[in-house]
Amino acid sequence: MHSEKFPDAAIHAARWKKDGEFIYADNYMAFYLQDDVETFMQQMAEEYFGECKVYEHISKGKLVSSAFPVDATAEDYLKSKPQCIITVFLSPERITLDNAKEKYKQFEAEFAEQQYEKVGVSVYWLPDAESYEKTESDCGPTGSLEDLKNCDLVGRIHLFNITE
Repeated sequence: MHSEKFPDAAIHAARWKKDGEFIYADNYMAFYLQDDVETFMQQMAEEYFGECKVYEHISKGKLVSSAFPVDATAEDYLKSKPQCIITVFLSPERITLDNAKEKYKQFEAEFAEQQYEKVGVSVYWLPDAESYEKTESDCGPTGSLEDLKNCDLVGRIHLFNITE
């Protein structure tokens, strides 16, 4: 499907029958709330790590029921079991790797306490300030998965099985 609001988005819709009734779902809300989700998660991450960059990966498999309210907040969305994948990048100029690992334990505990089920978060510490400044996607400075090999993984929260 195409959207005037998100012309470059890969919007997918599905319909299936369950217990004799049709169920409709799409990933439009993922695009609609992406900026809000990234801002919400950035504010949460900044409480522990200080300045950071946060990105949400939207895949065609992140379908949300068409009954999901249009006026929902980012937190409502995160609590709706949306199978979000969030990437957080930390700057070596703002926090040391050892301190980031210590703060990560607190971040992980709060995240679990908030019951953001089916949301995965990866926290990476970048090797240099230049890489951090160039980061503009969930893959790193150049937008390539290769970039992640050059980063230190501080921690990864997996609250869901991707095959569910």
